[in-house]
Amino acid sequence: HIHQYSMPTGGPTSHGCVRLIDADAKWIYDWADPWETTRGHMGPATARAKIQEPGTMVLVVGDDPEGTPQPFEYKARYPVLKRVDLPSNPYDVPPGTNQQEMWDRLRQQQALR
Repeated sequence: HIHQYSMPTGGPTSHGCVRLIDADAKWIYDWADPWETTRGHMGPATARAKIQEPGTMVLVVGDDPEGTPQPFEYKARYPVLKRVDLPSNPYDVPPGTNQQEMWDRLRQQQALR
């Protein structure tokens, strides 16, 4: 699950949830398709439903940072929130990462079918 908060609290939290700042959560919400279940795609009832369409997979690239989160770069006059560029296509993850290699294998397997 990906949750929106005014400020992130770091990497994945309980049950692997990821907290994002408002702007990043909105970007993913606008970009991704939700899952579709036998009870719709929103609300607590979906927890007891069967998935009909999985929705858009979202990859979390990189390792969970160790220690206390450092969301700011400290400039001379004031702190600036660090920003991360998200690829427009989920297949465009950085070359050589485990995620990119996994997606390449999946695409090759699908091409052979």
